[in-house]
Amino acid sequence: MTLLSRKRFGSLLLDSVFRMELPSRYRRDALCMDIAIPAASGAAFCLLNVHLDSLDSHFRRALQMWALAGLLREPRWRGGIIAGDFNTILPEDHRLVDEHELLDAWVALHGSMGPNGATWGVGVELEGGLKAGRLDKVAMLGLKPDEIKVFQPGLVGADRPWSDHCGLHCTFTI
Repeated sequence: MTLLSRKRFGSLLLDSVFRMELPSRYRRDALCMDIAIPAASGAAFCLLNVHLDSLDSHFRRALQMWALAGLLREPRWRGGIIAGDFNTILPEDHRLVDEHELLDAWVALHGSMGPNGATWGVGVELEGGLKAGRLDKVAMLGLKPDEIKVFQPGLVGADRPWSDHCGLHCTFTI
């Protein structure tokens, strides 16, 4: 889900919203929003909300990141943001943001893990030697992160979280 504050984005225009199909075992795609900046003639940024392939799909995640980073570099945009579930399960997954010369907002502001950087498996009992991890990310091109926070999922009923992932709230400067 992508939420844009009318108060914060009042001077920007949501130009278009579209889907970008990704090479995916699970039929995943990206929700893409083209944000125009009227004060800067012809300037626009792209916001991409993603859920990359999971489990043993590093090869597909690498292809997906290649396609997404390429989209941000298209001449019609001055950069943008890729945000969502990156499924950074394997050590090589953590290098994908750097390999595509994108800025990881959490790393820029807090270091590699920083305080409370895990976004999955937080506050729940994990089996099979799994540990909480930073599976969700905000990667930027041409933007500067001001703040990023992790929000724990709320509960459905007395004790069941509504998600096994935490939310990320990121503010940035254009």
